Amino acid sequence: DAISAAWGQAVAAASSVFAGDASDSDAATLPRITDALTAEEALKVPTTGHGLFRRIFTEVLAEDGLLVMARGMGLRLLLERFIRVFCGGRSLVAVLGCSHDSETIRDSLSKAGVSDDHLPVGITNEMSATARVAAYQRGGPVIVTSRILVIDLLTRRLPAEAVAGMLVAGAHRLSDASSEAFCLRLYREANPSGFVKGFSDDPGRLANGFNRLESTLK
Repeated sequence: DAISAAWGQAVAAASSVFAGDASDSDAATLPRITDALTAEEALKVPTTGHGLFRRIFTEVLAEDGLLVMARGMGLRLLLERFIRVFCGGRSLVAVLGCSHDSETIRDSLSKAGVSDDHLPVGITNEMSATARVAAYQRGGPVIVTSRILVIDLLTRRLPAEAVAGMLVAGAHRLSDASSEAFCLRLYREANPSGFVKGFSDDPGRLANGFNRLESTLK
């Protein structure tokens, strides 16, 4: 289908040069990579890490799933690079689980060369409904709390089918009763073609009975 074709194009570009900004060919906001960057520019990691990070990035980019890394191994850097892919594009991508860190992420992306008008928008409960709708309509990544996203999905201020995908930080914190999990269920029911990618740096919590891996991947 069209979304699969768009992701195929993105993976092909990432495999050779690794990352870039995203834009859309039409109002359907299909994600794809256009302006390619070198691995060094995209990741800003030591030379010895380029091959591993490139492989991780392209594998997670290619299909939905959960990326689990040990703490301190660069998960935050990879999450920021995934967000950067969509900066400046029209594909709306909701970023969950890191609203408390939105300013730090914006600052890091700014230092990496993302212009101010292309930085992700941090959506909080201090924003009016009108301002939130305007941020959604702008496209690109939005860093949003799960509570606000639940309300906007249920009220159709943000139609789930208008969201290209979701990036979920701290995926080990998800449970059946969490608001993040509810967001994902609402999204999946209305938009089965959209992508969902989870990120966790706490493999221990995913392995225990309180928060099983299979619950996070639902």
